[in-house]
Amino acid sequence: MRVTLEINAQLLKCACEMSGINDKTTVVNAALTALVQREAARFLASQGGLMPNIGALPRRRRGWASPRKNRTR
Repeated sequence: MRVTLEINAQLLKCACEMSGINDKTTVVNAALTALVQREAARFLASQGGLMPNIGALPRRRRGWASPRKNRTR
């Protein structure tokens, strides 16, 4: 999708230098991805106190084999 944006030139240059990415579109996409991941993590963390008595949840269902055990070479 094409969008016209006004981006701070110094901020874009700094982002390119820090990330090692020289393509402007790729830098903006990486920044948006990082923003979405950060906000999703913040949202999940904020939901942690809604069920204080839930206790620890099991990580695997009983009887399920590990995917690594079933690998063939």
